[in-house]
Amino acid sequence: MGRLMGINFKRKFVGISISDKTQSFAWPKEVIKYTQFIPLINRIKQIAEQEKIVKIIVNLPQQNTMLYFKVVSFTHQLRKHVKIPVIPVTFPYAQNIVESIIPTNTRKKEKITEKLLSAIILQDYINQKHV
Repeated sequence: MGRLMGINFKRKFVGISISDKTQSFAWPKEVIKYTQFIPLINRIKQIAEQEKIVKIIVNLPQQNTMLYFKVVSFTHQLRKHVKIPVIPVTFPYAQNIVESIIPTNTRKKEKITEKLLSAIILQDYINQKHV
């Protein structure tokens, strides 16, 4: 069947998650700090090849924000560089779920948050697909 990759894109970090081969469960993979799209896309391509990813799910933030337009631009660039489907999704409650799990005083909170957000979003996509 092949694995899925989830991407949660923020200002400085991108959270990456992957599914199992049966596309039943998602878990955090890594967080990538970025300043430019091309090195980020190259790392995503590398992970996709290593993990035999068949589809990439990208979380879209709230519309008409600066981050939304950045993610749309990133998604467009990613589609040009990978030969697998890139699917944008919106899961507005993921941030609330993560904030209820991670204490506010946690060091490196942003990196932990991005990892968890990508996994929650990918798991939600998987759950909706199997309904």
